[in-house]
Amino acid sequence: VVAFVADDASSNASSNASSNASSNASSNASSNASSNVSSNAAAVPLLFPKLQMRPGSIVHVRCLSHGLNNSGKKCNNEDVNKFLEATSAIASNSVARALWKTVTGHPETRIGPTRWYDNVVHAQNKFDHRAHLTEYYSSLTVSEAHRDKVPELLGGKRRTTKLLVGLAGFLDVAEVFAKACYALEGDYGTSFFAFDVLDNIRALCDSVTAVPCTHCFARVDTVFEEREVPSDKRESYKKRYVLECLEPMIQHFRDRVFGGDRATTVQLYCVLRVFDPNYVRHLNIH
Repeated sequence: VVAFVADDASSNASSNASSNASSNASSNASSNASSNVSSNAAAVPLLFPKLQMRPGSIVHVRCLSHGLNNSGKKCNNEDVNKFLEATSAIASNSVARALWKTVTGHPETRIGPTRWYDNVVHAQNKFDHRAHLTEYYSSLTVSEAHRDKVPELLGGKRRTTKLLVGLAGFLDVAEVFAKACYALEGDYGTSFFAFDVLDNIRALCDSVTAVPCTHCFARVDTVFEEREVPSDKRESYKKRYVLECLEPMIQHFRDRVFGGDRATTVQLYCVLRVFDPNYVRHLNIH
């Protein structure tokens, strides 16, 4: 039996979670679940010790989408991070957004404060229209504090190539994390297939960090061809601007989502697959 218990969401969760958790847990262990992040953050430290005093054992199951989103923030490509931050800030200007649509024929995007992996959506938009980047940001005349940073990052063929290789490498891996975030959000029965989603990312991370790397960076290869990067320089470019930058992201996933103090939770998700009829059917047990 797996039960998730959370105190009812309230602005005073830190003060009333203890009393409510005790009464709720004794009467109905699965009665309420709060999606309010701040309330949960305050309630869990009070709720967890009280439940541990009751018969049986419990596991603190943390939000997988939050963990995966936090992994994505660990990408350590300074140029890519600066580029996405600057271009997102520019996109808050209505004149700049209108001009982007005029130049590219597609709506502008920006990174929001709450949605999973908005930076992936924004990065994909810039990558898809990479042929227009220099023209657009060099001709932009709106008053914007970040405007001058973008032409600097796109300055010269080598600098632009380095940025595009890093952007392509980030997208080739981060899009898998982003899709997993959306697949695992919500209150429906995600627990039954959560392990398969996580294990898919685990396999991706293993292929990226393998020596030699066995992951196919399709977008990176496209940039190499478009920018006419010499064959003898491609591996060094990939190592410096992609693989080394993705290491902190992958390590965070391994330590804070799939392993480390989350290992017990991952094992729980693995076991829960036996309650999924689709999974059992594929086992082909007679």
